[in-house]
Amino acid sequence: MPVPQTTAAALTALLCLGAPLVATPAAAQLYDPCPWTGDGECDEPNGLNLCAWGTDTADCSNPNSYFGSGSGYSPGSSVPGGGAGAGATAGGGAPAAGGGITTYFPWRTFDRQMGQFAGQPANSSPLTPMGNMHYQPGSYTVYTSIVQNGQRQQVEAYSVTMQPNERYLAAASSMGHLSFSTDARLITYSPPAPGMAMVYGRNDDVTYDRAICILPAGWPMAQCGP
Repeated sequence: MPVPQTTAAALTALLCLGAPLVATPAAAQLYDPCPWTGDGECDEPNGLNLCAWGTDTADCSNPNSYFGSGSGYSPGSSVPGGGAGAGATAGGGAPAAGGGITTYFPWRTFDRQMGQFAGQPANSSPLTPMGNMHYQPGSYTVYTSIVQNGQRQQVEAYSVTMQPNERYLAAASSMGHLSFSTDARLITYSPPAPGMAMVYGRNDDVTYDRAICILPAGWPMAQCGP
């Protein structure tokens, strides 16, 4: 969603329409009410930072919404600081686990076409997580399965630990398993943000399409999505 340009005329029009602006401690101008509620993107400060706290709960409490550069929050009242309200859970509705990690990657299917990412480092594709551009370091579970007729079958789970400032390659093998390790060829990708990690995916299985999902340790597999 394009970020609106804040001009004097636009601000005057909004104020005339009864849309006062709320100033945060950083003096940013946030919309209240939020004109983009229900658009599928969390616009509050822990998301795209366009609207005041509590004005876009329809999107910010939806685990399928886009959270911008923030981690989003789950059902419950908005709390300044990017957390969840009392009784709420972190990470878009999943239990807070894995040391408070909220970055995750829902199911993505890689077809069995070899060399489909031949022009990219390690013949891989970035697995950009929900909630951030990179992964918080810590313990995760990587799920992989074969995909036939659009259905995931034979799901396997692997426990991994991501270290800060590392790049990892998640490669489904022709033996039906998953390799998850650092790879020197990934250095030509841009580095993750300081203190964060990044994962790249590839399907080496020449027989089956393969799906990959990455969740913080302790989250139920249902958080991988349909």
